[in-house]
Amino acid sequence: MRDELLAAGVLTAEELRTRPDGAAVEVAGIVTHRQQPETAKGVVFLNLEDETGLVNVICTPDVWQRFRRVARTAPALRVRGRLERHQGG
Repeated sequence: MRDELLAAGVLTAEELRTRPDGAAVEVAGIVTHRQQPETAKGVVFLNLEDETGLVNVICTPDVWQRFRRVARTAPALRVRGRLERHQGG
């Protein structure tokens, strides 16, 4: 499946390391976690895992509502968004 994803421009978790902050990216992987903390004001956090590592995905409330049905049940997802780097302080 990776060959098809590469042909479509889908990046691996490892390849995200070489992309600049703010870049438009597309990733795919197996969903390992879905979290919606009460304190997150409707934001949902997803973790995707591919053969090279983990990707944290943040879904704003409007995005979650739009894709909720598939995002809640699919064992794997293909996600498009903006890369944001954050180092804990």
